[in-house]
Amino acid sequence: MRVPPRDHRTPALLLADVVAALETDRRAEDAARRAVGTIGEAEPRDADLAAVLAARGYQPYTDERGALRLRNRPFHLPAERQPTLVCAR
Repeated sequence: MRVPPRDHRTPALLLADVVAALETDRRAEDAARRAVGTIGEAEPRDADLAAVLAARGYQPYTDERGALRLRNRPFHLPAERQPTLVCAR
């Protein structure tokens, strides 16, 4: 049995719209931080962050100020619709 391709775009956009409409930005940010913590627990403590991000397809690079940036944004579509919610920090 084959599993059909997944459409992550629609639920991501819907979730971003709902969070923005309910004005629950702070709670959504807290949930995102918890999710990142859970994902981070799967990596070794001394893992190189840039290497981990590169392995996930985010194409990290260091900008002229020394900050780690992503060329391939993980939440590109929701960020276009709800930039304050997705890109606030």
